[in-house]
Amino acid sequence: CAVSPQLTSHKGMPVGGQPWSTRFTAEEDEEFPVHATLKAYGADIWGATGSPFPIVTYDFGQGLGHMLKNAAIEIFQGMQAGKQLAKAVSPISPAELTFLKSFHWDEFEEETDLDKEEVREGMETPVSDAWVVATDDAYIKVLEQKQRRGEFKDVSDAVWEKISHAMELMRQHKPVPAKAWLYLVRHTHINI
Repeated sequence: CAVSPQLTSHKGMPVGGQPWSTRFTAEEDEEFPVHATLKAYGADIWGATGSPFPIVTYDFGQGLGHMLKNAAIEIFQGMQAGKQLAKAVSPISPAELTFLKSFHWDEFEEETDLDKEEVREGMETPVSDAWVVATDDAYIKVLEQKQRRGEFKDVSDAVWEKISHAMELMRQHKPVPAKAWLYLVRHTHINI
């Protein structure tokens, strides 16, 4: 089996059939989150290569070059030895659902420019523990990169405390409450 993520050309143009690194470099690139997801679900990952048929699209800007669709191919077959399929999804807690139903979505959409319905539906969708691990692994990299770049240096102590707490939950693969995710979007500008 194979998965073909999109990425930006800031690391160069993948060459068909040649090895490609899935290490994290930028939030916009999908090869790291795809790899983290396959890993979290226990896939037997064989490696990643450049795709022989990438689609070069628009200039992404921000020094990231062009968006490359289907630029790399991550190959896997079945599960790693001793791994089990992900457990069934746990339902969203009633407290989380109540919070999401009473949240000020219009204000959130205006403040973040994100589609309120898409974000709300995503937050209300039950996910497996493996998905939580993959999400945590991807977003902790994004937040740590922002921290290294000094993007949090001007936030108040109270804001930093909440960001830091959410990051610690991610590192421990513990559930990050919907309220914390929405707070992160507002104060760190991550795209969920």
